Amino acid sequence: MEDINKLWKEISEKAAPVPAESPVFMPTAQNVFEEMLRKVRYKLGFIYVFAAIYGGWMLWNWLSGGNPETTWLLLIMVVFTVWNLLLILPAYLRMKKHSAVKTGTIRETLAFYYDNLRLLIRYENRISAVFIPLAAMMGFSYAIIDTKGSVSYIFERPWLLITMIVTGVVIGALGILLAIWMNKVAFGKYLAYLKENLEGLER
Repeated sequence: MEDINKLWKEISEKAAPVPAESPVFMPTAQNVFEEMLRKVRYKLGFIYVFAAIYGGWMLWNWLSGGNPETTWLLLIMVVFTVWNLLLILPAYLRMKKHSAVKTGTIRETLAFYYDNLRLLIRYENRISAVFIPLAAMMGFSYAIIDTKGSVSYIFERPWLLITMIVTGVVIGALGILLAIWMNKVAFGKYLAYLKENLEGLER
């Protein structure tokens, strides 16, 4: 937090005379932006790990002659994980490239990081809203397939189908709230400071 406070103090001092044209070559600012990128890299790392786990599990099930329905379920999990990665990765790469170049005015740099960070979080929250409920229902289905041999066992029993849907809705809602909370904890302070200082430059 000390680095962040120093950053915004420097920005305020630097931007006061010519806020729209002052170049951003401040070491403290660069350190904070790199901290933001580091947190995004951690997020991407988790996605890579889950993609590898689901992908390896799917291949093992397929090559070992496991239940085809299980293989399809795992493939869907891989697709959602890769989709999440493809939504987040471009914003990260843009921020990483900007950080390496280290050019732009104070306003441009603040707006650039604010827009890309907000876009990254919005994408992840949206895919969480789709993925987590489905993942919960797929986990429920996997247990049935593993013991009964087919997902049709669920659809032939309305009470079991309703149980699966309720499980997906409840666990999905909790998972979505958790994902939003984790993003707020990880990136909320950066978004708040970026927005506050952008508004300050407009005044």
